[in-house]
Amino acid sequence: MTRDGQYIFVTGAYKPRVRCYDVNELSLKFERCFDNECIQMKILSEDYSKVVFMHSNRYIEFHSQVGNYYTIRTPKQGRACDYRYSSCDLYCVGATNEIYRFNLEQGQYLEPLSSKSTGFNACEFNPEHELFACGSVEGHLECYDPRVRSLVGNIDCAVYANSNSGNSLPAVSCIKFKDALNIAVGTSTGQILMFDIRSNKPYFIKDHNYNLPIKRIDFHTLNDDYVLSIDKKICKIWNRHTGKNLTSIEPATPLNDMLNIPGSGLICLTNDSPKIFVYYIPTLGNAPKWCTFLDNITEELEEKPADT
Repeated sequence: MTRDGQYIFVTGAYKPRVRCYDVNELSLKFERCFDNECIQMKILSEDYSKVVFMHSNRYIEFHSQVGNYYTIRTPKQGRACDYRYSSCDLYCVGATNEIYRFNLEQGQYLEPLSSKSTGFNACEFNPEHELFACGSVEGHLECYDPRVRSLVGNIDCAVYANSNSGNSLPAVSCIKFKDALNIAVGTSTGQILMFDIRSNKPYFIKDHNYNLPIKRIDFHTLNDDYVLSIDKKICKIWNRHTGKNLTSIEPATPLNDMLNIPGSGLICLTNDSPKIFVYYIPTLGNAPKWCTFLDNITEELEEKPADT
């Protein structure tokens, strides 16, 4: 979702494409097709006008309102990217020990950051102090300070993850900052580790118990204590201090990604089917202002007593 809350982007496969929806009109704004599947996208502007797409063939496409504006290629396959707004740098990680930096103001690559890890699966900038965190395939959380362009912290997350997969080490599959100090790390064996970045030990470990990689973690904006996490099979909403489940959503088709609409109780789950699953949980918050009719439906349901 764009930062102004007006548009929702969805990427899909067969045929690879992106769709942009206008929430105020509750309709499709535009659709564009790609040559290859999109791995990750990042919205650079407040609205829909500037977007970057990372593709499965090592290409990165920059789009403006009119369509594809510019395309670059990375030396190795990328798996995740994030944007540093203060310096206009796009950081890309993937199947290499180097973290590529592309400056959008100069339109050129900068010298990459080098790591001892063989590859990375996830990366994110902290929006408050711009610490760059990335998760390696060896199960390490590495933190870089972009001002000095060097490693400032390294946590071995594989030690705390229960590996049931034999000899292979649990890799870091996703990362999410909550605020300046709290970070959640998802592993390929289905654990979520909650860290305070001042400590190298997690203050809470949540296990999905499916031994599947965690695909996305998000923190609820209204109910500060609730964490939303998904793997291929299930979406769980739970308390980050106690681990107590508020609820779980288990659809019949495999899940790929999640959007928690900011400031509301609406959750969208993308999956291996043509339709996006949309769930409304009134306990988490009200419906967004562009679909207030959901609140009316909820009130009607409360008036009619039901068995289930």
